[in-house]
Amino acid sequence: TGKTMAASVIAGQLKLPLLKVDLSQVFDKYIGETEKHIDEIFRTAGRDQYLLFFDEADALFAKRTAVRDSHDRYANVSASFLLQRMEEYDGILILATNLMDHFDDAFVRRIRFVVKFRNLDRQDRERLWRKVLEGDPPVERNVDLGALAEAAELSPARISAAAHVAKLLAVCDGSGAVTGEHLREALLLEAGKDGTVVRGF
Repeated sequence: TGKTMAASVIAGQLKLPLLKVDLSQVFDKYIGETEKHIDEIFRTAGRDQYLLFFDEADALFAKRTAVRDSHDRYANVSASFLLQRMEEYDGILILATNLMDHFDDAFVRRIRFVVKFRNLDRQDRERLWRKVLEGDPPVERNVDLGALAEAAELSPARISAAAHVAKLLAVCDGSGAVTGEHLREALLLEAGKDGTVVRGF
């Protein structure tokens, strides 16, 4: 729904550099290392005045669990340390998620604003298709982008991905333009990733 783009726009409006946290670089199987990574992220962000952005934040800010073994205890220690660093951080922190219910209540209580993104409607999707299909190769004039937008309820990232595939198909077959058939094939490929329903087009 454009969460990462929204974070980038906010950073741009505030004239702050954006630091997007890659969660794969945070978690560590060795005790104490995850906390070190978290500490380094917040130190860097504080020193250089970054807008700190955690995408898929539910993985890091998840609900703490009942302690059944040492792994649970360690996970809860990491969550508590993250909560402490979050409270101490003097900058702007943006957390993006598709799974708000997975957040620990202690984190939720400290969030100042919660912004819910609605899904795109047909007009939004059509505008986005037009935007991402701009440039070379051009789209054939007889392609109905309104019908394309109506055909499948895709997110902005997925519309962009499908448009790029359609352009690649046009380049590969040397047709010089993106046709309805290129877009149909790209749409079906994208929709097939998770079984999104395609109607018409």
